[in-house]
Amino acid sequence: MKLKNSNGFTLIELLIVIGIMAVLAAIAIMSMSEYKSRAIESAMQTELKNFSFAMEALFTDCGDYSSTLTDTTTGPGMATLTSAKSGCTSIQKITVGANNTLNSTTTIYTYVITIANPASRTSKLCIAMNEKGSYAWGSNCATAEGNIPP
Repeated sequence: MKLKNSNGFTLIELLIVIGIMAVLAAIAIMSMSEYKSRAIESAMQTELKNFSFAMEALFTDCGDYSSTLTDTTTGPGMATLTSAKSGCTSIQKITVGANNTLNSTTTIYTYVITIANPASRTSKLCIAMNEKGSYAWGSNCATAEGNIPP
C-alpha cells in the first residue's frame, strides 16, 4: 500500500500558531488601552491650559479672576466664562471635550481649575494660579492651591 504525501499543516502546528497569535493580540490590546488613557490625559491637560488662558484673558480685561462658568461644563460642547466683576463685560469661550467636566473656584487673586474624566488614569487634574503668574499642577485638587510658589 502506498502512503499519501500530504503538503498541509498538522493540527499541532495550527494550534501553536493560533496560541502565539493570541498572546501577541493580548499584549497589543493591553498596550493600546494604556495609549488611549495617555491620550485622554493629554487632552485633559490641553483643556486645562486653554481654560487657564481664558482666565488670564479675564484677568487682563477685568483686573481679577472672579468669574462664572456657564453653559456646557460637561463635554462635548462650549462653556462660557464671564467676569463676576461689576461693570466688566469680558466673555471667554472654552471648548469642553467629550466626557470631560470642567469646574473652577475663583477669588480675586487666585483660581483653581479642575477637569475630570472617568476614562483617564488619574480621572482628575487640577491647575492653580495666582496673580503673579505662579502656578501648580497636580491630581490632588485639595493641595493644588497650597502648592503655588510665591
